Amino acid sequence: MTDQNPWDDVSTVPPHPRLFFKRADLPDLKQKAESPPCKALWERLLRRCEKSNDIPSLSLAYLVTDDVSFADRAKTSIWKILDEPRWDEPEFLSTNHRLMPVAIGYDWLYDYLTEAERARIRQVTIEKGIELVYDTARQYPWWSNWPRCNWGLVIYSAAGVASAAFLGEDERCSNYLRFLSDKLQLWLMEGGEDGGWGESVSYYNYAWFNGIQFIDAMRNASSGKVDFFKHAFLSKTFSYPLYLTMPDDSSFVNFSNLSGSIGTTNAVMRKLAAEFKNPYAQWHASKSEGASPFEFVWHDPTLEPKSPTDLPKAKLFRTIHWAVMRTGWTDANDILFAIKGGHNDWDHHHLDHNTFILNAYGERLIIDHGYAWPTPPDRVPYANDTKAHNTLLVNGKGQLDGATHYAGGRGAWQHFTPLSDFIHSERYDALTGSTKRAYAPDQVREYVRQVMFMRPDYFVIFDTAEADEPSTFEWLFHTFGEIGVEGDSVMITQSDASLAIKVLAPESFAYEFAEHSMEGNRNRFIQEKTDRYIKLRPPGKCRHANLMAILYPARAADEKATMDFLAKLQRIEGDNCLGAIIQRGKTNDVVLFDKDIAEHWEPRRISAGGISTDGYRCAVRRKRDGQIFAFAMHRGTELSVGNIRLISAPQLMTAAFALEADAMQGCIKLVATSTVQLHLPRKPKHIYVGDKTTDFTFDDKNQLVTFALSSGDHRILIKLAL
Repeated sequence: MTDQNPWDDVSTVPPHPRLFFKRADLPDLKQKAESPPCKALWERLLRRCEKSNDIPSLSLAYLVTDDVSFADRAKTSIWKILDEPRWDEPEFLSTNHRLMPVAIGYDWLYDYLTEAERARIRQVTIEKGIELVYDTARQYPWWSNWPRCNWGLVIYSAAGVASAAFLGEDERCSNYLRFLSDKLQLWLMEGGEDGGWGESVSYYNYAWFNGIQFIDAMRNASSGKVDFFKHAFLSKTFSYPLYLTMPDDSSFVNFSNLSGSIGTTNAVMRKLAAEFKNPYAQWHASKSEGASPFEFVWHDPTLEPKSPTDLPKAKLFRTIHWAVMRTGWTDANDILFAIKGGHNDWDHHHLDHNTFILNAYGERLIIDHGYAWPTPPDRVPYANDTKAHNTLLVNGKGQLDGATHYAGGRGAWQHFTPLSDFIHSERYDALTGSTKRAYAPDQVREYVRQVMFMRPDYFVIFDTAEADEPSTFEWLFHTFGEIGVEGDSVMITQSDASLAIKVLAPESFAYEFAEHSMEGNRNRFIQEKTDRYIKLRPPGKCRHANLMAILYPARAADEKATMDFLAKLQRIEGDNCLGAIIQRGKTNDVVLFDKDIAEHWEPRRISAGGISTDGYRCAVRRKRDGQIFAFAMHRGTELSVGNIRLISAPQLMTAAFALEADAMQGCIKLVATSTVQLHLPRKPKHIYVGDKTTDFTFDDKNQLVTFALSSGDHRILIKLAL
């Protein structure tokens, strides 16, 4: 804490209402209720008031309509809470559910209440709520300083909003606000600058809907002097629910404990849209109906929504190590692939490092079992265990912290999977997940999962697993669909969609089917009753195993096209590598992986099929006439096809490029400042690094362009001469 308390000066505290809007804003609120698009939001809130005694909804209805019956009902609900003997029962989180509505009701009903009624609300709320939070937090209970759990933020935010409501009316509130705002910063720092949150979108929304109310109330009560909206996390966090929204808009990627529909985030997205003039957040909030009065209060009707079609279609949330790759934003038939790493000490975390899900053509083809609430609650649920996820079992055992809390999480921070070497381009995405720290040291020496998305429609998964002793490695694939095996392919059919999984390594495999009931699942958007899965394993025990699988989603009706795709897949083996040749239509793709990457993690040459690189994986895409139209390389200095050097640099880099008729574009990630050489079909006209041109030289004889780049990530656009 700083020596100066910014809350000591209460001379500029505005009159009530003041927490989320000012008294002078009331005419605008009334006008907003009569004007589209907010009129529909307002009518929905009034319908809610017919059936609910929700204090904020009723209080807002009173302010906007001047109908005293709403205020009467809100006050009755406030008195019921004030009369409750304890506000921390049945659990301490329950303090939020009393503090927040009472504080908001106090602020919005201020003119309606008598001074005696206001005094009673202040006295009881401070004694049973704010002071209880303040005193308990200084005894350091488990939730008090754990910013990877929603509890502390939810509890502190409610006490903070109440303190802001009473600021200048009870001298203790200045000290409370100083303490609570300092606590808030722990959660802001945990969020990081990319906006991700490791508890699932549901608990992200629960945490930050409350947190943003606190931040908004502080800024308004301090007349702008205390403004946490300046924190980078808040300006970036719109992207978390945005990228994790399922293509059919039913809900979100259901990693960890997720239960809600996309409408649950509407109030948060409305505030982020209004605060940062973010049209993508506005678009997301416009896709569904929410139920919070704050969706109306925070909605800025002057901000036009914008579809995120101009945003990248893939994102790695580096703070939490979750990644999403998608083909679009507006079609329920779009493909979405998501993969999860991260730390075990996030609340609601599952033992699921390197798990993934895959949606396509309106169906959940590879699933996460989701959020299960067992009975009795001290029983470890199947849904939290490794076996319920699309990852690796070793000798029948899953990942560490097997006695996970029924709500998930609460494991050790050291049990960690980083997602790294992520790259996204128009024709190619890829990343790597290294999971050895999620397993017991005597169980797994290394487990590395590599994923390629060969845009627009198929994926390559290459896993390397190692143990000190001969072990049984089992890979899991879960689905709601019908599942079977045809030769070396796993075939899944789910309603109108299908998924073919061609297993190229191991060359032969054993398998078994299993299933688990979805009873107790809290994902309200999942109606299926059975989780079906297959276990794939090498035929015997081994110390080293690779899984190389091609995943091809399609429409179930396109069975012939799927079988043609599978028939033309070919495994190749070369120097230090395994790979595949994928022939389809007028294109021919080759992918290569260092088969022993877990052992060395140092550049060495891999080569097969006429392709050579000192990176640990690469991809080359050619047309039938042999013309190369896309390529990628990871953590290497050079990639060649035959005698053509496609790209090279003195420093390690990861790069992906695609050639169009009049341009080549892509991205390069360099570990240090370096020159880069690229092979081009003809002389470039301009080279753009980001939005700025850069100098270059061109070797006509070898068709190589040379230019310099600093360390870091760069988007490159090369305009070719006619």
